[in-house]
Amino acid sequence: MANCMCVDVGEKTTMNIQTKYKFQVPSSFVITKKNVFLIVGSVLSTALSVATSLALGSLVSAVSQDSWMTGKTIAFVGVLFLSLASAVLVLTFKGWFPVRAAIIQRMSCTTQVIQRVIEMPARVYKKHEKGYYMNLLSSSATMYGSVYSAVNIAILSSVGCIVVILLALLITNYVYFIVVLTYIPILFLVTRVPSKRIADLQRNIIPAQDRYLNESKRIVENKRAINIARADVFYKERYHDIGSKYLDSIKRYRFNEGLNEKIPSSMCSLLQIIMLALTIEMYQIHAASVGDIFISYQLCALIQNPLAELFTSIMFVKANKVHLERLQNTFKESQEPSGYEKLWNSSLKPAVNIGEGTLLATPEGPELFHTQALSIPQGSLVVVRGSNGSGKSSFVDLLAGCSDPSLFSGDIELSDDFKDCSRFARPVPLVEGSLADNMFGEKIDRTVYNLLDFSSLETHAFDGKEESVSLGERQKIGLLRALSRKQGALVLDEPLQNLDAPTSQRLCRYLTNLKGGRTVVVIMHSDELDQEADVLFDIQDGQLHVH
Repeated sequence: MANCMCVDVGEKTTMNIQTKYKFQVPSSFVITKKNVFLIVGSVLSTALSVATSLALGSLVSAVSQDSWMTGKTIAFVGVLFLSLASAVLVLTFKGWFPVRAAIIQRMSCTTQVIQRVIEMPARVYKKHEKGYYMNLLSSSATMYGSVYSAVNIAILSSVGCIVVILLALLITNYVYFIVVLTYIPILFLVTRVPSKRIADLQRNIIPAQDRYLNESKRIVENKRAINIARADVFYKERYHDIGSKYLDSIKRYRFNEGLNEKIPSSMCSLLQIIMLALTIEMYQIHAASVGDIFISYQLCALIQNPLAELFTSIMFVKANKVHLERLQNTFKESQEPSGYEKLWNSSLKPAVNIGEGTLLATPEGPELFHTQALSIPQGSLVVVRGSNGSGKSSFVDLLAGCSDPSLFSGDIELSDDFKDCSRFARPVPLVEGSLADNMFGEKIDRTVYNLLDFSSLETHAFDGKEESVSLGERQKIGLLRALSRKQGALVLDEPLQNLDAPTSQRLCRYLTNLKGGRTVVVIMHSDELDQEADVLFDIQDGQLHVH
């Protein structure tokens, strides 16, 4: 990661981030007081709705028998009270509260994903494109919150509501109970086919979405460079091809999702018609009252929502299993060893010992360079030279703990100098705020501040936007950040680039004066520090030469 203050990537740093919930596997049942409260409230709202239907049915029966005049005011007030209480509970326990729980879980998950990505060893982070991580934050974390709400609230509350309605049907007439009880498994079987199709499509959509987000991010980040290179047409066509493949997958997914959502309501309409016809037949043979007709119709309407929510939630959990697997995989990957654990040697006298070996760019290659055994004395000034692409940055990444040590075939020993080194590299990150805010917790070294000459820079505030600060000014902020940090070795990747000549000269003198007290490794394309260097590494023609 750019301009990182490299730390022991083998030891996980602890971030003081407070969240309301800890990340847990969403497919398991999590018993909390809040979840139980939401479930009970949801079931209670349905119970009140059922009570309202039963009360209205009784009134209808009374009206049909001309016996409703006695106590009619009390009856209507009671029904009105039940209706209003049910509406309030529906709005809260079936509306806002579950959504709030999902939002809290989403934010908790997003925070922890960011934390795990920051902690993740460099070699593990490079396994995936940026679009993969963007998708984790924008989609997978959102789905986690929704799945948590579905598993721990929606499914259980739906089952409770269905049981309450079934009991009401049984009390009213056991025939109604048998009909609806038969209807439930039929509805499940009908919705199973599109549900399975949705789960299969979701698994294929996610990689396509990764590529889509990755390309979108690339274009947004490199908009200026694309315009300068006159590559507008190329990127438009490339984006259209990637977007079209993603859109085709989304179309198929939305079709099956819409089908799965409409089936319960269509089936419920069929159930209502059947129940209405059955009740009328029963009324004609004096096996049911007029109020029973109303009650059966109302209860069939009431059971539609919890049944639809139950089967939709089950489908939703299955369809989004791939998101949960991704989150679990990310959390697992963040715990993988960096490979540096066995390289640190606190008793090592030189700063670095490297055996003969070859450094690769990636595990698949190509080879960058071969080196004989070498060492770097503590407190020395080391200059690394070489042409573009020769492996200079990869070499210092290896020393600074920001790489994959398995890319080097030889033995490596690193002292504490490099276990907690300070590093400068590009791009230099900026955040909105003051210069002090952009020091990321480090205290400004006034000597470094003066030698870098910040007189031309607005130091009181930054908006964090790249175009608001020149390359030279951004370079100075990154150098001030790295040089103000006094722990460990100092590793600088082309520190003179984008600096004016006077500032470059002052910086070279500063680095020279550190000799004997602090190990300094500097990548250079010019010869300003060659004469002062204790060790000069020159990478040429696939070989690292020591001068």
